Amino acid sequence: FPSRWEEVKDASWAPAAAEVPPLIPEGGRCDIERVDASDLAPERFKKELQWVPGEVDAVLGFERPGSGDPSLLSRLREELLFGTRLDQELPGLGSAADAPSVDRVVLAALRLRGGERAALALLTGRFDENAAGSSLLPAEAALRRHLGREMRMAPPDAATERVRAVAFLDGETLAYGDVGAVERSIELHKAGGEGSAPANPALRSLLEEAEAGSHAWGLLLPAWLGFKAPGDDPALPSPGVGRSLAAIQWVTLSAKVSSGVELHISTRTQRDDEARVLADALRAFLASFRLNPDAAAEVRQALQVSSVGDDDATVSLSLPLSAGALGRIRRNEASRRLLTWRLGAEERARRERVG
Repeated sequence: FPSRWEEVKDASWAPAAAEVPPLIPEGGRCDIERVDASDLAPERFKKELQWVPGEVDAVLGFERPGSGDPSLLSRLREELLFGTRLDQELPGLGSAADAPSVDRVVLAALRLRGGERAALALLTGRFDENAAGSSLLPAEAALRRHLGREMRMAPPDAATERVRAVAFLDGETLAYGDVGAVERSIELHKAGGEGSAPANPALRSLLEEAEAGSHAWGLLLPAWLGFKAPGDDPALPSPGVGRSLAAIQWVTLSAKVSSGVELHISTRTQRDDEARVLADALRAFLASFRLNPDAAAEVRQALQVSSVGDDDATVSLSLPLSAGALGRIRRNEASRRLLTWRLGAEERARRERVG
């Protein structure tokens, strides 16, 4: 993304020599500048993203294809939610998003102003308000108002004590998620998007790159991936896997749906040598499945034509998936390892150093 990055960086984001400027400061957060959000969001998801708080750790978006098999998008969404672990944040979302009346879905994992974790989904389409609310929350949901907007709130989750809510932001956009996230989205709606994700130039650039021409797209930031920098090993001439993982600045993914799915994943590191280390680890990870005789033929075929590259501190993966291959990897743990960079290479490197 160097060209797009050059358009949006300013003096405070200037890179050190031979390094990529970090998207987020120390602590894993991306603080939002006070920028007017009007006309800033990527065009196709403009409305939804203006109501996503800027304090995001991960964002995914999905749009129903005008042609092609909509069930493939549903299947892809299920796998991406599972792979990124966002399925754990928004229970029941999949069945609601599959409704024929839903055109677009945007999901975000974020931190509220008090620092607590929260999740938010925005669904755009043609809804019956009562039916849409009841499909996501139990019948005993209570009514409450925030800034004049009516919300329905479920009882606290028995396992996590998290309270989830739904609210209509307008006649065709439903907000669903943790009550604090829904309230924050209502506040952004009232404020015209000031403080939203597109109001940050660096985030906006990455969101534009991810969603351009895609039916499914995503942006994962270091705070969501959760890698910590290990101590430097002076005996190693090049960065180890652990340090390279901790150097990840962002991961973007995009997919187009037709008779199959064309999935592309890009991972940005701070330096070229870190990208080379991660690209080698990714090739080894994919080869372990490609050479597995017990793997499904459709999956092996997809891996045969996949490609991994590294250039300009970026690791790229192109993975074409047929409908058959996508059907064989349903909620597969390998998807989660791939999308969160838990490839096992760090553990192998640690064992080799000990040995």
